[in-house]
Amino acid sequence: MKIKAVLVTLLASFTLACGVLIWQTGIFKHNGGIIPLAAEANTPNTALPAESAEKPAAAQPQMAATIPPLDVAAISGKEQKVTLGQVYEECKRNDDPDKYKFQIELTTLGAAVTTAELSEFSDLDPKDPKPLHILSPITNGKPVYSMACESLYVIRQGQAFTSVNLAFPLDKLNWRLDKQDKDSAVFVAELGDVQTLGGVRQMTQPLLRITRTYSVQPASYELVSNIQFENLSPEPIRVQMNLSGPAGISHEGQQRDTLKVFTAFQVAAGIESRFIDTPKMKKAAEKGKYEDLKILPSEDVSVFQWAALTNKYFTAIAYPSTEASNGLARFETARYYPEKPGMRHSENCSLVMKTGPFELAAAGSATASANLAMNLYMGPKDKKLFEQNPVYSKLAFFQTLDFSSCCCPKSIIAPMAFGIVWLMNTLYNLMGPLGNYGIVIMFFVFLIRLLLHPITKSSQVQMMKMQKMQPKIQEIQRKYADNKAEMQKQMMAIYREGGVSQAMFMVPMFLQMPIWIALWTAVSISVDLRGQGFLPFWITDLSAPDAIFRFAPIVIPFIGAEISSFNLLPLLMGGVMYLQQKMTPQAQTATTSPEMAQQQKIMAVMMVGMFPVMLYNGASGVNLYIMSSIAAGVVEQYVIRKHLKEKQEQAEENLVPTTAKIGKVKRKKVKPFFRFDK
Repeated sequence: MKIKAVLVTLLASFTLACGVLIWQTGIFKHNGGIIPLAAEANTPNTALPAESAEKPAAAQPQMAATIPPLDVAAISGKEQKVTLGQVYEECKRNDDPDKYKFQIELTTLGAAVTTAELSEFSDLDPKDPKPLHILSPITNGKPVYSMACESLYVIRQGQAFTSVNLAFPLDKLNWRLDKQDKDSAVFVAELGDVQTLGGVRQMTQPLLRITRTYSVQPASYELVSNIQFENLSPEPIRVQMNLSGPAGISHEGQQRDTLKVFTAFQVAAGIESRFIDTPKMKKAAEKGKYEDLKILPSEDVSVFQWAALTNKYFTAIAYPSTEASNGLARFETARYYPEKPGMRHSENCSLVMKTGPFELAAAGSATASANLAMNLYMGPKDKKLFEQNPVYSKLAFFQTLDFSSCCCPKSIIAPMAFGIVWLMNTLYNLMGPLGNYGIVIMFFVFLIRLLLHPITKSSQVQMMKMQKMQPKIQEIQRKYADNKAEMQKQMMAIYREGGVSQAMFMVPMFLQMPIWIALWTAVSISVDLRGQGFLPFWITDLSAPDAIFRFAPIVIPFIGAEISSFNLLPLLMGGVMYLQQKMTPQAQTATTSPEMAQQQKIMAVMMVGMFPVMLYNGASGVNLYIMSSIAAGVVEQYVIRKHLKEKQEQAEENLVPTTAKIGKVKRKKVKPFFRFDK
């Protein structure tokens, strides 16, 4: 097979692989039927007082039942809501030390976070933009809240956590709101013996007190949280609790976002993070393989560092914030919540952490209490922000900036993507009040085209040489039609004689592909481009499709692609790609048969149609770059070919025509300086 045929095949395979991976990002996915809720067993559906619940993941061998188990109860009051922080009318990033980064609503039910709104980011609703709800309750029979204290196990010293232990459902208990001010709230739950005295339920013998404190402060994305376990009984006890992580993160963009659950561990080599995304969660839930919802480290010796819920641009990260809390919590499992009928983008997920076990000495002892500091970062996935904060940098929060590197090595794409983000932000800041990321992208096109111009010009020279060779190539093909080996030999001789390198035809495209992928990644991870427009009437959000107008979602049969807007950029991209194909000569090689030539034409048409289809619902920033780059390439190709043609015609005009007679010009004899007379 000829080099060109190999390169065309590689390019087609490369493009197809990229298309498959882009497809898997969720741009074209159509949400299907209802499936069972994953990991539901981790939340006991029991009434107060507690009843038997699930076996803890870290269960130990059951000991002889010589010690009676502890059975606790609590008094639940009315649900109360508390609001901390504040949001503002104008959603714009700022460094004002007096402004809050978010507003959260807390509930006494499970001492949990119900909602969290970001002050600096809007939901990008074209009709009525409002502050972005980064976290919201998930309704699944009962609401699933973020950071809720869930099932609690309390046993006597000497007992082991087994399947017969009683679990108290703290998430069904309305804790007592003990204290509240503008920046903090304190919730208290007391468990023990409850009796009805005089028609009133009262706590007669407290056994355990749990105090949960939340606090916020301006200019911080951090929700500070502390859980204190205090033994009130005269005997030592052991405590273990399930704690829900962030839940109900919002979906980004018009298409369905692929949500992910991350967890990170301290291993010998440093911080190692791993994740599971919603397609994998759905697959595990459908097959009933709930063990696949657990995320394990690569090494046996590891320490839990943090767990996160992420969408395209934002994340909520729960992490132990003190040295004393390190090692007291661990990641348990991810949870998957399927899409509800008639509710687009309602698919979601959450996670569960397990705390303890805590060894609490008898009341009055110095070790009768234990504290778990579990903070929650809620904000953008901003590499610069993570690097500037010493804690975030040490814990490697930037690893939530996960992306698919397509068929190129991640070690190449990641630095390129971060470099592109840095360059785009630098150019944007240099523009001052006239900053426009669309113009930055256009400048980026010019810069890349300028760097690749020598290679592009060389490729055009090779194409023109090949085009001039076509008569000789066709003659050899006819002459050696029955002898392929000799045909190949003669063709190689012509290529060497004409100085043609077939590999040069595809070099510009292969060099552009990694840049496209890196730019796709940069737009996908750079929250700075979110909501940034190019023109006031078109491409108003470079991180979303350039919807000229919107309509009710239409699902294309067989492939399941969902279209909800008319996007012009992908169609323009297809047009300029077609124009580029028409301008590019299709040179034949020694092995090009009529059938192969026809296949090459079909493949060229398919590639022209493939990109607009793959990128129809893609970010307009990426589509703007690709379309502009191809359009600039068409102009550049026309200018180069025109220049080369004019140069060739000028060289031909300077040649002096010769004839046979002119070729036999008599030379004059040179006269000597002197001569001898005879």
